[in-house]
Amino acid sequence: MPNFYFAVTDGSGTETGEPVDLPNIAKAKSEAVIMAGQMLKDLDGRFWAAGHWRLEVTDATGLMICAIDVDGATSPAVKD
Repeated sequence: MPNFYFAVTDGSGTETGEPVDLPNIAKAKSEAVIMAGQMLKDLDGRFWAAGHWRLEVTDATGLMICAIDVDGATSPAVKD
């Protein structure tokens, strides 16, 4: 099975995890959605400190397969 790498970039830098063996690109893209949802949930609101979050999937050669970008914006009308 091919190796895929999932890297997260946020306000504190980029972190790449261990390679994940998956059967094909379609499965890697599906896994990216599941992983992104769980990671954002685990941030428990800390996402807002940077306001941008990215999960990028690459293959063993470093070729980008896909990316999920999340950008947050708070209305100027909101008073904390």
